[in-house]
Amino acid sequence: MEEVTISVDQNQTTPSATKKESKLSNLTSRLFKHKFVLLSIILVFIVLLSAGGAFGYIILTGKKEVITAQYELLKANGATVETYSTYIPDPPEVKEYENPLNGELLTKKEFDEMKSKPVVVVMVNNHVAARPQSGLDKADIVYEALAEGGITRNMAVFWGPASTEATEVGPIRSIRQYFVDWAIEYKVPVVMHIGWAGYDPGIDKTIVPEADARSYILSHSNQLKSLQSGFWRDPNRVSPHNAYNSVPAILETAKKNGWGNEGIRDSYQFKPDASLDDRSLTSKAEITFLNSSANDYSVRWEYDKDSNTYLRYIGGVKHIDKITGKQLTAKNIVLQEVKYQSARDEHARILLGTVGTGKARYMIDGKVQTGTWKKADKTSMTKFYDDKGAEIKFNRGQLWIEEIPISPNDGKVIGKLDVN
Repeated sequence: MEEVTISVDQNQTTPSATKKESKLSNLTSRLFKHKFVLLSIILVFIVLLSAGGAFGYIILTGKKEVITAQYELLKANGATVETYSTYIPDPPEVKEYENPLNGELLTKKEFDEMKSKPVVVVMVNNHVAARPQSGLDKADIVYEALAEGGITRNMAVFWGPASTEATEVGPIRSIRQYFVDWAIEYKVPVVMHIGWAGYDPGIDKTIVPEADARSYILSHSNQLKSLQSGFWRDPNRVSPHNAYNSVPAILETAKKNGWGNEGIRDSYQFKPDASLDDRSLTSKAEITFLNSSANDYSVRWEYDKDSNTYLRYIGGVKHIDKITGKQLTAKNIVLQEVKYQSARDEHARILLGTVGTGKARYMIDGKVQTGTWKKADKTSMTKFYDDKGAEIKFNRGQLWIEEIPISPNDGKVIGKLDVN
């Protein structure tokens, strides 16, 4: 804030008129007084107009040099100087830097602060007993994929300014091998999880090595930082659906451990929202991830034209945030088809194909586009393209990536996917 002083006083010294005894002199005196009053009014108007112009000039330009000239003008016209102080707010910072994860425009200060910290990834429980969850609305990107037995799990990615508001995220659960592949796309993120699908031949011989997330994480310790501490449990919820942490606390732990920002490997492309006239009236996607017995985990996205967002439903009801009580929404939905295989163990764990290429559909501006996804290797970032091979441009805002399981044999969707 800048303090600006403008001095104005309308008090002027009225010269004394010489008294005359004659009627002619009295008449002349009265005429002179009327003329002087008129001139005084005009002078006051000019002074106020000059002061107002100076004040307006300062507000518009932020320059105070004009005050000196106006001050001298006021003095020259006989005004007595009094001080009036006001505060002119600093002009808003220009938002010209882009969050590479969700396209949000940031000020330089916000951008520099974001770059100074690592990406945070949190495994969020999606069990019926874990709902409503906390913090998904503050994430830049949210993944949703099967965990086992038709039960889905979310992986929330935090980096932008909204992550500082994620003071409760969860409930937190274990990680799977394919989630690791998506997490390390963000180049050494801090991954908050509680447990993993492990493999120990001496204890658990039923899980196949390909689904061994524990060994996979340990072998990729240079690609991510695993964090399984610092959480708290909500006594009002049943374990294991009651563990939470906050993004600020995770970042503080990362700082103590010397886990800094390693940057990200790549970024998505973004565009402004379509105008109201260019948006579709309605659009909807319905997803059943495995079979009808998993209806508690079925997802529906419904388009809202006015806000240009997609409203989320799960298990047939609105999916809300525990803290705000508001329905979850997203600006962009990706329906990524990935090959599904059973891990052939007694835990009903699965394998999802993360590397290679496959079909994809995109819900943006109320419209549905078709295309492909590509991921060159486990550490590369998954990129999304349209049918002509051009990279998809998303709207600025939260992105949800739905991992749709398909048969590795015929490529058909396992479960149900209706998009229109």
